[in-house]
Amino acid sequence: MLNKVGSFVFLRRKDDEPFYHFPVGVMTADRTSITVAIEAIGTKSKRLLSDTSAKIVVRGPYYNGMFGEPWLTTIRGERVLLVAGGI
Repeated sequence: MLNKVGSFVFLRRKDDEPFYHFPVGVMTADRTSITVAIEAIGTKSKRLLSDTSAKIVVRGPYYNGMFGEPWLTTIRGERVLLVAGGI
């Protein structure tokens, strides 16, 4: 289910306060792991990536982070204009 377009989870380090969760889009998923791509821009993402041995808390999954996702998954052989921005 997490392989659907627009799926995301919230991440934070285990020792951070709950308000440190931030949304991250899921790139791939299988039964035991997920793959995400994080660019260290803000304080939350920089802190998460600063210690690679830190435990990470995952909240989610959430399945529809993109408006119009049901229509995008059913389109075949058409042209689509997708306008996207960061969260």
